[in-house]
Amino acid sequence: MNPPFNRRSLPAIPPRWWRLRPFQWLIVDLFDWLFPFCAVNLLWVLCSLTIVLFPPATASLFEVGHRAYQGQVPSARAFIAGIGRWMGPAWMWAAPNALLVALAIIIERSPGISEVASVILAAGVALILLAQVYVWPYMMVQETPELRRALRNSLFTVLADPLLTGVNIGLTVVIGIPGLLVIAPALFVLPVLFALLYTYTLIAWLNHHGVLGGPVREL
Repeated sequence: MNPPFNRRSLPAIPPRWWRLRPFQWLIVDLFDWLFPFCAVNLLWVLCSLTIVLFPPATASLFEVGHRAYQGQVPSARAFIAGIGRWMGPAWMWAAPNALLVALAIIIERSPGISEVASVILAAGVALILLAQVYVWPYMMVQETPELRRALRNSLFTVLADPLLTGVNIGLTVVIGIPGLLVIAPALFVLPVLFALLYTYTLIAWLNHHGVLGGPVREL
């Protein structure tokens, strides 16, 4: 494990710049727990190759991110335990999305579909998926996880703060595409990095709007 990050080297962020707070949390936690995060990330990659474990492994990855926000060290044991715990809810979320994408592909490849209809269909599917970007961060902050409520809250958050979502999606594209080309970052850090990014930015957003109770994490 890396030596603890020198938090005093990071300046305090004024309340009006609350959007920068998640990036401080992310830098500190990645520095403190880089190797545990990489181990968890590698397990996620291996689980994802099975396809069956991909949805619950993704949910468990977000749980690891939420636990890290609370100061809990990432561990392979907790990640594996989370896979079993989230198997049902994860597939309830993933199955309809997989069916939606499959149907869209079938329709796109069907003869006679116009280019305009094809673009509209692709855009509609993309918007539906975009509306779900905060589903798993919401599942983790709920006292009693409920998929329907998490879906609704994710949609409301996307609509309420397009800047929040735009920055997150932009960072995902800018960091993700080069990372996939290099391969090694995708294996060891990218998925967990994005889980932390979406979890931390949502928590900061909820704290700013007074939705989450309790003290706000500093560093």
